[in-house]
Amino acid sequence: MTRIKKVSREKYRGFREKAEQYYEGMKDEFDKNRPNNAVTMAVHCAIAFVDSFTVYKLGRKSSAQNHAEAVNLLKEAKTSNEKKKSQICRDLYQLIEMKTPAEYEDGLLSKNDAIRATYLCEKIKNFFKEEFEKIEIN
Repeated sequence: MTRIKKVSREKYRGFREKAEQYYEGMKDEFDKNRPNNAVTMAVHCAIAFVDSFTVYKLGRKSSAQNHAEAVNLLKEAKTSNEKKKSQICRDLYQLIEMKTPAEYEDGLLSKNDAIRATYLCEKIKNFFKEEFEKIEIN
């Protein structure tokens, strides 16, 4: 079931700040060689960036437990580069798939898993940073 919540567009900055905090947490956990934590923070960072963007563009965000719903909402939001957004959506799906093993399964993720997650998160962060720069200039 899709759960979408209306949010005042002015609140996008709060979600952006959360994304930046998760990003810093991801880097810290990666540096401390805690792959599960780094992956978890990468997922939360990426979703917070999605939330900030959809709140700004659509006045809505996903409140579903399934983070794929946030990606589906992102698909509705227009960007300056729709082709690149499609790739970012694929990257988001890959990152989200790492969340369950990182948070809920008994095994530990590897350093390579954390490297992959931080790489995907960096791409996602950079995409939204560019989009917000374009928005906030206009």
